[in-house]
Amino acid sequence: MLKTYVFIFCLLLLQPVIASAHPHVFVNNYLSFEFDSAGLAGIKVDWVFDEMFSAGILLDFDDGDAILSPQEVAAIEAEAFTNLAKFDYFIHLIVAGEKFSLPAVTEFSATVHNGSLFYSFKVPCRMPVAQATKSLTVRVEDDTNFASVITNKSSISISASTPAYPVSLTYAQASMGAFLVSREAVGAVTVKFSKL
Repeated sequence: MLKTYVFIFCLLLLQPVIASAHPHVFVNNYLSFEFDSAGLAGIKVDWVFDEMFSAGILLDFDDGDAILSPQEVAAIEAEAFTNLAKFDYFIHLIVAGEKFSLPAVTEFSATVHNGSLFYSFKVPCRMPVAQATKSLTVRVEDDTNFASVITNKSSISISASTPAYPVSLTYAQASMGAFLVSREAVGAVTVKFSKL
């Protein structure tokens, strides 16, 4: 059963957007674009939550050892993650100027490090490399403003297995609110790649 923090978080996400809305959950967002020989395979997403939300999740789902068992991770996924599907997990994808429907995310995991809760998951997003430049823009933001999701430029990377074709990243300016939280914050990132 959902307890206080998770219940409040879910309720807040379901509320209509109002002018006075302000964040109740704070998330540092990390993106890694994963390439293989065929092109872009997907995006690995990591979230690090603030101390209060982390403590609430641990109170609700952890047995007190600050180590999440497979059963505890499954419970967190079912009760404190999959509900975000109705918000596309705050992930907005634009391909060739058009909104791209977010596919089902995969490989969810949850861990705890120094008292902070980490979520990790993958967004399958296959885009084969071609002679024409391919472009994908990713913005991770809760449009209701009940969760503050900050993506720093240094939090965006290309997978370790460097592709054998040119790949570039460009960044859009962050909102004033994100900029006030972090001077390094970006509003969106665009990855471009093509065959030589």
